[in-house]
Amino acid sequence: MTRAHRTSPRPRLRRRARRAASQAGFTLIEVMVAVGIITVGTLGLVSLQQAATRGNMESRQMTHATQRTRAWIERLERDALNWNVQGAPATTRINTNYIQTVDNVWRTPPAVVLGQNAGADFSGRDLLAGDATLPTYCTQVRLRWAVQGQLIRADVRTFYMRSAWENDDSQYNLMNGCSAGAEPAVTAALSTTNTDLRAVYATTLLRWSPLQ
Repeated sequence: MTRAHRTSPRPRLRRRARRAASQAGFTLIEVMVAVGIITVGTLGLVSLQQAATRGNMESRQMTHATQRTRAWIERLERDALNWNVQGAPATTRINTNYIQTVDNVWRTPPAVVLGQNAGADFSGRDLLAGDATLPTYCTQVRLRWAVQGQLIRADVRTFYMRSAWENDDSQYNLMNGCSAGAEPAVTAALSTTNTDLRAVYATTLLRWSPLQ
């Protein structure tokens, strides 16, 4: 009687153990793919954070520029209360500070009233007279007749450098002194397509007020 040959189970168990161990681990390619996915995801999050930060900064700048423009609109309207004589000559507005010259030209308001300046700091506050700090926001005014001798149209613009300006310093230098005396350069810079300047505009009407 021939005795049947029985295969020992131990080699088979060892092969299964090795196969299970190889399946439980990771190959180098799998590790590299995982690293690549994590890297791409991290870069995406960083880019998203940068975009959000830039958007917040530009929104803050726009808010301050709008507030500055509104403040100067109110200053002009208060100043017009001292326009008490009807007529086009500047002498009829001799008691005013900002609306004597009506010539349809952009001008930087003079610092003739304490605490009121065409330039403002990072937080939108008026710079003090004689402050050598470069303004962050600058306001300019253009006056023209809506009704000759009776009604003035006042255009106000507040301009600033966007937070991530990239061009040469020529536009940045326009902030120096709010370009007083060189206002056409600001107008030209704002009209270019690749400008780093931004501006907020507003308009109001100023009417003379007879003395009561």
